[in-house]
Amino acid sequence: MKKLISLLLVVILICSALVGCDWSNILKQNDTTATITTTSTVPTSNDSQNIIWEEKIIWEGDVDANFVVGELMVVLDKAISAPNKVHSPDFFVGVDIVEIYDCTKRKDPENVWEDFHQILHLRLADTYDTKEKTLEAMRILAPILGIVSVSPNMILSWDYTPNDTFFNNSTGIWDQWGHEKIQVEKAWDFTTGTSEIKVGVLDKGISEHIDLNDNYVISNAADFYDETTATPYFNKIDLDGHGTHVAGIVGATGNNSIGVCGVNWDISIVQLRAIGSETGLATINAIYWAMDYGVDIVSLSASAYYPLPDIEQAIRDYCNQGGLFICSTGNKEQDNDTFGQYNYPSYYASDSYANKIGNMITVGRVDNNDTRPYKANWGFETIDIYAPGQYILSTFPVNICVDGNYGVDTENGNTYWACECEYIYDEISEDEFEETGKWVYVSKHHQDGYHFMSGSSMSTPYVSGVAALLLSVNQNLTANQIENCIINGADTITIATGDGQIQTVKRLNAWGAFKYLMENYPIYERNPEYIDCTYSYSIDADASFMKDNTSMMKFNISRSGSYQFTVSSDFPIDVKLYYNDLQEIATTQIKSDENSTIEFTYNLTEGIYYLRTNFVNESAEGTVSVTIDCPPHTHSYTEWTKLSSTHHIECCEYCGQAGTTTALHVVKLSEVTLGIGHCMYCGAKVMLKDDIVQVGPMSITKVTINGSYILPNGIIVLVDEDIEAYENGTLVFYDKDNLPQTQ
Repeated sequence: MKKLISLLLVVILICSALVGCDWSNILKQNDTTATITTTSTVPTSNDSQNIIWEEKIIWEGDVDANFVVGELMVVLDKAISAPNKVHSPDFFVGVDIVEIYDCTKRKDPENVWEDFHQILHLRLADTYDTKEKTLEAMRILAPILGIVSVSPNMILSWDYTPNDTFFNNSTGIWDQWGHEKIQVEKAWDFTTGTSEIKVGVLDKGISEHIDLNDNYVISNAADFYDETTATPYFNKIDLDGHGTHVAGIVGATGNNSIGVCGVNWDISIVQLRAIGSETGLATINAIYWAMDYGVDIVSLSASAYYPLPDIEQAIRDYCNQGGLFICSTGNKEQDNDTFGQYNYPSYYASDSYANKIGNMITVGRVDNNDTRPYKANWGFETIDIYAPGQYILSTFPVNICVDGNYGVDTENGNTYWACECEYIYDEISEDEFEETGKWVYVSKHHQDGYHFMSGSSMSTPYVSGVAALLLSVNQNLTANQIENCIINGADTITIATGDGQIQTVKRLNAWGAFKYLMENYPIYERNPEYIDCTYSYSIDADASFMKDNTSMMKFNISRSGSYQFTVSSDFPIDVKLYYNDLQEIATTQIKSDENSTIEFTYNLTEGIYYLRTNFVNESAEGTVSVTIDCPPHTHSYTEWTKLSSTHHIECCEYCGQAGTTTALHVVKLSEVTLGIGHCMYCGAKVMLKDDIVQVGPMSITKVTINGSYILPNGIIVLVDEDIEAYENGTLVFYDKDNLPQTQ
């Protein structure tokens, strides 16, 4: 019977290849994840039917989707995936395949992650020269066992705002208003970033720029336009300004007396030029390269409105390896929560998605009034946080401003209008773009090399920048912890949706995220209470966790009183005390001649405080010693601590200081194992076996009626029936020879 069913299924597959059977509809109606068998399944063992295949992901797009004709993307089941494994075109029954490219090819095949899935790019024969024929090939391949998903090679679009009718505004907001809105200036008092943190800008490229070059890793400006290899060539170029603008928001050089500053003054910006290639294959190559290159955060300001299962798998692998992926959510004036309107890849981070990807943050945009601008998408379930994204001033390729009002994409033959230096063009519609090949950006010239732009494309690098700023404080943070800081430190605002509803959402606050980090994920945390204590730690001149060689120590104070601080080092230092909200506390300090030792006393109430220490000389480094003298207290001798093998001594329940009263150890006989027990009061280990062996039962002279006894060395051994009487002082020990007789 099984052979007959298998034969029928093979016949059906062959027929479907001939008549274009819509397998996507069939798969939607039936559970085919482990019931379809074909003659082309990779496992060749006799028990291949026992393999538990992963659930198939069915691509739900149509010919209106924006994809490359004659190309397909395939995610293979982990059961048949292996690093650098070669798959024959014969596996893909019913479709003529010219070339197979492994997007997940590894330099080190032995070093791969769990749940490894191969992602293959299939180039079809020239006969698949229309969208309809490409989708027909996809439907033929979809039922094959071992294929988790098959989809077209999708083209992503950039999430700037085209033709924004509100660009001609009268608010006069022509500065870096977004920085003030997210209160990043307050965070800058503590950290301005570090070059040790790498942020990958997955975009159309980044041009060299006087305000970016110090933070731009130009030597590794990875360009993935050549989609036939996972190894990029290095080409620093941005044809229309989008990627350069995004990069400037993340990390334009700060405090250099020119132009603008990014959320990070110091950072390593890594170009991942892929989006301009017009295909998802380049994006996949860029993500895997970022993972190998050690990019901490990937910032993507592009999306699509059809599923991207191949890109989903690449993002999942990157995030599972500890990376943080931050992406935009589109500008289409729509509800991203609505079925049929999902925005990708941001939807994969939603709780609504059954196989949600962790370590992803999705970003929507607001204007300077915390309102949702025209064309901005919304989604209570699908947008994690909102950030400034309207009229954002940032870096822009100087050559575009200088050479004319447009840049020419020689690879695709299109003209991208990017620099409206005299006028603001907003009359060209999206439909006209298809006819003219020209695209009008909401990009207003400020001066050569600096433009205003709008869109969730601009909101996304704000969040990416704050994430990098947090990581510069504590490089041990996990991606999930960074996300917790960003979400829990955000401001709560309300926005009006396009369908007339009001939603309560989160808006980025860098200062709030920093404070959440310091309280919940500090590098140094201490709990001084009753015992005077001394802590020592090193501050490296090149340390990345704070600016100006700074260290922050968190103190949890549970007892109010006067605390004395003494901070010292071999070099001049500066010391400050802060409340939990990081407001500085004015202290009267006694300083040594060289400022290498600072003392002060302050009356602290219960709560959280921070002690900040930094070297005055930026090149200095060394050990810092912090001594805290706690408030005096009245000792309460209610606890015991071990004094010797036979005795314990009273100690203060608050500070542990020993008193003067001593007593013998007391052991429960029922808890003695192999002659070893523990004192009921101080917990000391008591070796009873040796005592009993040495003295022998005949040497025990003091006993109770129930069987408790006292060893010659004085240790008391109690049976359970005598414990209560012993503790209330009524237990009587008798001479063994005069033990009362029980009736």
